[in-house]
Amino acid sequence: MGCSETEIPTTAEQLALDRELIRAYIKAEGLEMDSLTNGVYYKVLSPEPAPGTRPAGPPNAAHWVLLDYEAFTLNGTLVDAARQPLDTFLVRKLLPGLQSALGQLKTGQSGIAIIPSTLAYKTASFPNIPANSVLRFNLTVEKLGLEDDD
Repeated sequence: MGCSETEIPTTAEQLALDRELIRAYIKAEGLEMDSLTNGVYYKVLSPEPAPGTRPAGPPNAAHWVLLDYEAFTLNGTLVDAARQPLDTFLVRKLLPGLQSALGQLKTGQSGIAIIPSTLAYKTASFPNIPANSVLRFNLTVEKLGLEDDD
């Protein structure tokens, strides 16, 4: 059963809509990406950790991560980016879809993640991020450690 313009879609309906948008975006951009069962699409751009990095990871909820990133809506609007110097984030406090995408990367690796709205900001809206926005992240995991590390 679909939803009309006045009805709010269920999470499952929104995820189905997001998946259609993501597949169309991937095709239009000529990308080849893998997908996770939760609807996150990803591509590891550097299959091996960068030279000079100590391979670690992939990150999970018990890690902190030094992350270089840019976030875009699918229409190309930049909505967020890492600051310099880079910030450290607790993985467990990141968007659920970003947590899933980071689980595919090791220290020194970069990749692309496309996150359905259901695993991002859902129905919330922010400046430059409309409600139910699918987001694209360009990511590099610079450093990784356990949350209780000094």
